[in-house]
Amino acid sequence: MHLSIRVLPTDPVSAREAGQRCDQLLKPLGSLGVLEEIAIRLAGLLHTPSPRVEKKAVLVMAADHGVTAEGVASAPAAFTAIQTKNMLEGRTGVAVLARQAGAELRVVDVGIRGQLDVPNLVQEKIRQGSGNILREDAMTEQELQQALEVGRAQIRILKAQGIQTVGIGEMGIGNTTATAALLHILRPDVELTQIVGKGAGLTEEQYLNKIRVVEEAVARTGLGPEDPLAALRTVGGLEIAAMTGAYLGAAEQGMPVVIDGVISMISAYLAWKICPEAKAYFFASHASEEPAYQVMSREMGQEPPLHMHMRLGEGSGCPLFFGIMDAACSMLNEMSTFQEAETDGTFLIDIRDTI
Repeated sequence: MHLSIRVLPTDPVSAREAGQRCDQLLKPLGSLGVLEEIAIRLAGLLHTPSPRVEKKAVLVMAADHGVTAEGVASAPAAFTAIQTKNMLEGRTGVAVLARQAGAELRVVDVGIRGQLDVPNLVQEKIRQGSGNILREDAMTEQELQQALEVGRAQIRILKAQGIQTVGIGEMGIGNTTATAALLHILRPDVELTQIVGKGAGLTEEQYLNKIRVVEEAVARTGLGPEDPLAALRTVGGLEIAAMTGAYLGAAEQGMPVVIDGVISMISAYLAWKICPEAKAYFFASHASEEPAYQVMSREMGQEPPLHMHMRLGEGSGCPLFFGIMDAACSMLNEMSTFQEAETDGTFLIDIRDTI
């Protein structure tokens, strides 16, 4: 299977102008650290030296996983549908945080078992949950293509609505197992204990069972790291595939895209493996407590600015990062330069040179 992805080029001139302004602002050079880096990156991505991200959205993909039959999750499989409903009723973590951030919440059913009739749920169901990856492939190649296209299409819809940046979240009981299996294929050099986490909370016995399931599921495929799409088809999930498509779609549409926790990160990681240029549009939000997150973020060079011991998922870290984006843009656009403030700053040294 081959995907044709054309990443929208960034604007180095706007990024350079934003960087020059950052160095002229009324502060020691480099003293706002990562905030300056974010502002400069946004200038290049949005093709303006004065970037603003006024319209934001969190895009959540929801689907069930057949592997829950193997006892790998603490919550029953029915919670995928229950929490999706709660999300759309404004009750879950991401719903509250997105509302607080003034961001739209868009939830898409790509594979929830049964028929969930909830107002505002986007219906794009591909099948009734993925296959049990211990015993069969997660999906067919056609279903993988459909899921990837759902993600890309949702980004196009958000772009047409004027959304300027999007965070990617999920709902799918059992998806940390699929994530661990994917990463075990893509990074066979990493010990399983550094990949498999306890998800929403497992006993030691359940955790050891989860490790066994991941190991046997990967062995069943016989795959290596050279084909990320094959890995996604065999041991991934419908929501993970749709999220991967969303990351690729964001890069195609020139839209900055925010990574949430470990499921969001595996989707970004897959998108990067499929199309390395897409990473230019990725922003990590918070450091998930799941061990696999650290493996991927280090390899991708995606250092999250927030370290808050979060592991909820759903996209909950994205609205928090939207606030940081707003702060970075305000800093760049609203702080005065030394010249504007008619102040002499020639005595300052570049503190970045002293670190």
